[in-house]
Amino acid sequence: MKNLFIALSVLFSSIAVAQDLPLTYKADFKIIFDAAKSYYKTDKTGEATKITDEYFTSEIPCKSHFQNSAQSRLVTDKEEVTIHQVLFTGGKTLEETQTFFKKIAEVTKTLVPLNYKVSTTVNLKYDDKTSTTFELNSDVFAQVAKKPSVVMGIIKKQEAYYVEILVMGPVLIF
Repeated sequence: MKNLFIALSVLFSSIAVAQDLPLTYKADFKIIFDAAKSYYKTDKTGEATKITDEYFTSEIPCKSHFQNSAQSRLVTDKEEVTIHQVLFTGGKTLEETQTFFKKIAEVTKTLVPLNYKVSTTVNLKYDDKTSTTFELNSDVFAQVAKKPSVVMGIIKKQEAYYVEILVMGPVLIF
């Protein structure tokens, strides 16, 4: 009986982390990824305002958001790339958040185009020092830059862990 209780406890604790993925994630991702294809032109609802942030320079009002996220906003970075940044609350520990991250990454892989590759690289911005990137599978930068990409990682803010997802619009190449 004790073994059954332990097994059920482990099962339910892993389900609790996996259930944190909002039911609307797939639909929300598709809307925002499609908006990224057009540099978010149809998603912007106002003018950019300057913000103080280590990575972003401005925030732009938008109509599309990831539901049930801790934060969902349209920002620009120092290179003027428009990005939809979303933070989903992770677990209480880095390990729990890594489990949740893997779940989101698996689902995201099914949502990006089939000609996209997935790579994991060193990224000091994130708590576990890695990020996962979904981008066009090409060795030609100009081709990759014309398509939206997605970068995901785990960050810690004020003692809480979050999975950050950055849906980046194409880079404007002149």
